[in-house]
Amino acid sequence: MLTDMISLNRIAVNVACKNKDEAIKVAGKLLLKDGYIKENYIESMIELSEELNAYIVLIPKVAMPHARPEDGALKTGFSIVTLKEPVCFGNKKNDPVYLVIGLSAVDNVSHLETMKQLSMMLCDDDVVNNIIKSQSCEELYKYIEDFEKKTLKC
Repeated sequence: MLTDMISLNRIAVNVACKNKDEAIKVAGKLLLKDGYIKENYIESMIELSEELNAYIVLIPKVAMPHARPEDGALKTGFSIVTLKEPVCFGNKKNDPVYLVIGLSAVDNVSHLETMKQLSMMLCDDDVVNNIIKSQSCEELYKYIEDFEKKTLKC
């Protein structure tokens, strides 16, 4: 479940970032602080975002920086950062980014069900817009919980 992969410790709202690297660092530091990654994973996230520029921005407004499991992933989970002002990640079709979801995955398989659920949530424009507009970590988490209860029948 999505709520099994996120906690209030890994959510930050209305964060001021000057560019995509800063936004990735914020998402990465939330994962680091909560023991989900090693410190070098953050730099790997930035490097991979340079390699896969357009791929990191999944849909309009939403980016999901990540790195390879061997780059320092310790646990599977994600962080969520809403940006005070959007930043460009280099994807002409889907920029600017308002929502950054940092992903840590210990392998290439165990997170796939959660990614499917996350994809379903991100396809709901109302949920995405509510998450982006959240004024607190608790409010943002509640939108995820409500989505699970409504859509995933939990």
